[in-house]
Amino acid sequence: MANSEKLVVYYSCFNYEIDPVEFPQLHGIKQTLLMNLGEEWKEAFQRELEFMNIRQSNHCMEFAIEVYIRCLKQVMCLDYSIFKQIFIEELNLKTIWIENNKDCHYLDSLLNAFFNTIVNIQIELDLSNYEFKLLSSAKHLSQLQPLVVAQEVVETFASKVYKVLRRASFPLEAIIRPESLESLSRYIQSLSNKVLSTFQVTSQFVTNIVEVNPFNQDIKIRVIQPARDFYDKAIDVWMSLGDHMTPTSFVLCVKQRLGPVWTEKLLNPSLHFYEIASEEWLKSKEYGVDCFMRSLQARLWEVWRQSIVETSKNFQEHMIPKTII
Repeated sequence: MANSEKLVVYYSCFNYEIDPVEFPQLHGIKQTLLMNLGEEWKEAFQRELEFMNIRQSNHCMEFAIEVYIRCLKQVMCLDYSIFKQIFIEELNLKTIWIENNKDCHYLDSLLNAFFNTIVNIQIELDLSNYEFKLLSSAKHLSQLQPLVVAQEVVETFASKVYKVLRRASFPLEAIIRPESLESLSRYIQSLSNKVLSTFQVTSQFVTNIVEVNPFNQDIKIRVIQPARDFYDKAIDVWMSLGDHMTPTSFVLCVKQRLGPVWTEKLLNPSLHFYEIASEEWLKSKEYGVDCFMRSLQARLWEVWRQSIVETSKNFQEHMIPKTII
């Protein structure tokens, strides 16, 4: 293989999970905690998690309660150190929340206050039947789906430099070993727990493309996944405006939420999301918001499968402008 030519293996990873918004089983516990800890504590707790780019910051109370419930179900003699350890594991913060990181000291004190308060509250829950909604350990690990193996060559056409991708016939099994794929899956899962705000538009979706070079400089692995930050904000806009908005007002609000990240290439995916959300809302709104969220996620997966996974089967060649000479 020439120095200017690289082998690129593409995978799909539909790892977008929509957080629930309704927690009826936790309402009583949450209200009792707030009476003891106060709204200022909650605001500070949420703010500290937001600083660390934690998606669950919007449901910080519910998340912490679920961690505590998990501890009760698994640990015989529970103390703060065990609770804190599991809390860190669920948020994948092992490399960040370490003893000498002073930026975590305030969050540590807030979490300690939560633990000391909740241990004195009588939890009236059927723990054996409790269904976790936020914990990463309770969620299904998204599988990587192979899309296409391509050769990437840098070529010059009419004074412009392009990256040219052409379908290659290399057998995937000879390139990526099972143990390497398992390691890659864990890496992508870890990375996807954090916000990625570098967007590409792939078909009708806004995506993040994660690239790794696990073997040598002549082989790349690119994993295409839904852009979590974009769809989180699109859902927030939909839920805040309701079903009486117009496509124009929806796009304008998404644009405002994204701020400087917004580009006109996001217009069509925004309208596409609006259309899907409108259809699913009409079908499921009478059954509650969480039912709508589940229907929306299922519909997004189906569109992803058709527009990303199935479309890749017909891929032959693609040119990407690299730079101007």
